[in-house]
Amino acid sequence: MSGSGKVAFKRLSPVRRALGILWILLCVAGLGAFTFSRLESQRAQLEQAGWGAYLKATNPAEFYWRCQQDAGCSRILGSGVLDNTSVTVFVVVLALGLAGLFRPERYTPRRTLSQRWANERDIAPLVERRGPREIIDAALRGDPPLSGYLGVWTDPANPRRRLFLRPTKRLNDVHSITYAGTGGGKTVGSFRPRIALDAAEGNIAVVLDTKYPNPNDSYVDMRDYFRAFGRQVTVINPFELGDGIQIPVLTEVKGYGQALDVARLIYPPDLEAGEDPGAKVYISNARLLLAGIIYGLSLGPREARNFREVYQVANLGMEGVRQWFNGRPQAADEIRSTLETDKKIFSGAINRLVEDLTIFRLESAVETFSPGPREVDLSRVLLTPGMIHLVLPESYIRGSSGRAILRFFKRYLDGRMLSLAERLTRPLPVHINYYYDEFALFGFLPNLNDDLATLRSRNISLHMALQNRSQAINIYGEHGWAATVDNNIGTTVILPGSFTQNDAKYWSETLGEVSIEQYSIGETQVPEALGKKINRSLNVKEERTALINIDELQRMELGELIAVVRGFPPIRLRSYPVEFPASQGNPIAWIYEYVSAWKKAHLREALQNGWLEEAWRLLSAAPPPEEVQAPPPAPEPEVELTPEVVQQRFSEWMERLAREQIGVPAEGHPGRVRRYILSRALEMAPLDEATLQAFLQLGYLRYRRGLYYIVPEKCPWGRSRLALWEAGAYVQYRSTPEGAAS
Repeated sequence: MSGSGKVAFKRLSPVRRALGILWILLCVAGLGAFTFSRLESQRAQLEQAGWGAYLKATNPAEFYWRCQQDAGCSRILGSGVLDNTSVTVFVVVLALGLAGLFRPERYTPRRTLSQRWANERDIAPLVERRGPREIIDAALRGDPPLSGYLGVWTDPANPRRRLFLRPTKRLNDVHSITYAGTGGGKTVGSFRPRIALDAAEGNIAVVLDTKYPNPNDSYVDMRDYFRAFGRQVTVINPFELGDGIQIPVLTEVKGYGQALDVARLIYPPDLEAGEDPGAKVYISNARLLLAGIIYGLSLGPREARNFREVYQVANLGMEGVRQWFNGRPQAADEIRSTLETDKKIFSGAINRLVEDLTIFRLESAVETFSPGPREVDLSRVLLTPGMIHLVLPESYIRGSSGRAILRFFKRYLDGRMLSLAERLTRPLPVHINYYYDEFALFGFLPNLNDDLATLRSRNISLHMALQNRSQAINIYGEHGWAATVDNNIGTTVILPGSFTQNDAKYWSETLGEVSIEQYSIGETQVPEALGKKINRSLNVKEERTALINIDELQRMELGELIAVVRGFPPIRLRSYPVEFPASQGNPIAWIYEYVSAWKKAHLREALQNGWLEEAWRLLSAAPPPEEVQAPPPAPEPEVELTPEVVQQRFSEWMERLAREQIGVPAEGHPGRVRRYILSRALEMAPLDEATLQAFLQLGYLRYRRGLYYIVPEKCPWGRSRLALWEAGAYVQYRSTPEGAAS
């Protein structure tokens, strides 16, 4: 027999048996002491009555002995010593004690949880309690307690209760990684909402877009999100003529050292560690050869300084390359060892260079890396909130040449960011979120662990996406990738609905197990002389089961995800494309609505001013993706308006009035203000109805004759403090409601 409730019997333990015997002895000893005390009282009375002299007893022991020999004395001595009441009390006390010790023991199996899902108490630090107005420009003000995007947590006990979760800024700065198979929703369900929040808050989003120009997966439309909030948009597109900024990298080269720095952008130091051992020597010589050619071109005309010229020089063959360097002895002297190396090695280095530079000979790439009218100051770009959209279509970057240009842009942008932080002698003032969709396309990135640590210290976060762990392990090895994740990843997001069996098995094991004790009761009848004796036994067995098994992982719907946040138990969430309406549970639908309204107004302005190209761009914008199924309708996430929450909202609202210098007329004299009139303040900084009513109920505001007031005595900051003055507000005083005085 087995079950999950309490067990009604368990064999008596030796400890309880010993305690029972001890209790009996204690009760008997107590009864003896009580009886002896009563006998002594009787003996004293008998001696006073003359029985001691009559029995000729000289001490108590002799008295007891002689009294027992006399029938009259014995009868008087024993009367009243133990009456029925004393015996009853003794029996009751003895029975109660034995009942407590020998009662059937009730057993509850222990539940040892080695892992569990996060509950509401766990996730409290991750709950976004600010409204849209407080989120906009939060990063610019330097007060984002939460950043990034996790999703919506639903209370298992109350499905109507939903909370919007975001990592704390400290966790968001420690980088993140998202695992999702093909079509798993990492772009629409994780990256796009996060980038939309960057646009609203005022961060810099650097997006390496390998899905361009696919309208369902690309990030082209995200440019309008930043434009709608007044942020700058910088496009880098080496694959389309006339699009994006120009980066004349080679025109900046003044010597061999700078040329070698550019060569390291394509062939980073220690790149050989991720290559076949036989290719190491070719990569090393290809790096030196590339640096020599760049240096040689820097000695010539400015218009010839582009990567296509480098490709054409490398494509001359061994003898052609040597002859080219003969005409540039200054450059040849810098790479003499490579030019005079073994014929096979030199040929291999040239072949490697030609293969990796193939993509740079496109006309669009030549334009991107040449000087021109679309040059911008990247230092200014990296100090201004906005989006840097790096267009890298996957159809172009497959293979060695594609990985070379990916490595180039990554290291080029990293170098500009780090050099800017070095010049500033502090972390970058505007937080940069780096988005690497399809991170495996980069191939091996040397010193990734150290690079991530360096970026984090400069106020730069990296957000990577992979289809599965095996992609990273094949590139970095099991131990190398595990060390990178352990040291630098603060948040891991998995979307298991698209996982293979092996991936689901790995994450089921990683998320941990639940340990539960199972029990069973057995009964055995043993014949005896006077009947049958029943022996009962209890067997306890510990069983372990996965927190979530393989089948449950693979059955998770599109949009369901699990977030493993450093310092928190695993969290089950649901993510929503930014285009979904708020009525379907999307907590950031207000961003899409804001951008849609901006697009309509901007389109109207474009048509009125004859900006046909801009109007056409807005009219032909791709619709939101339709392949993601909408979750069942649900109310918006609710925040319980506790007194603490209401007071916090009131303080934040008053600080906003101060920060935005919204005039608040006050009745009375400076230092003796009776009340503040809030008509204009409520127009400039409106409150939702629920919050306004909460302010009224707790006495922070008062409504009278069609006007709202703040009464200083009711202010949560204290009776004697003028709240708006303490916040630094611009307050317009007036002695009477009709007359104003500055």
